Amino acid sequence: MSDFVLPSYFAGAAPGPYDFGGHLQAGCPALMPGGYIGEYDPALGTWRQVLGSLAHRPADEDLLALLDRLLHPQVGTRRWRREHPAVSGSEATVAPREAA
Repeated sequence: MSDFVLPSYFAGAAPGPYDFGGHLQAGCPALMPGGYIGEYDPALGTWRQVLGSLAHRPADEDLLALLDRLLHPQVGTRRWRREHPAVSGSEATVAPREAA
């Protein structure tokens, strides 16, 4: 079972415990390594995910590989097909018709 926060996590300066497992030492926005929380920006009307600090920092080459995967999805994946609708699906196999 995952650890989860308790109401005191959101109550400003309330005393702990802040989570079921007793790992957090402070309330919101404290996060454990690998933890995450959703944050809403009412000015933009968008959500973003805030991540806890990494338990270890990946090597630079790992970060470059991750960046490459994020910027260039593997051909044939759902993300690639969404970014290339003209060449994915059934229309990719149909030859264009010549004008009569």
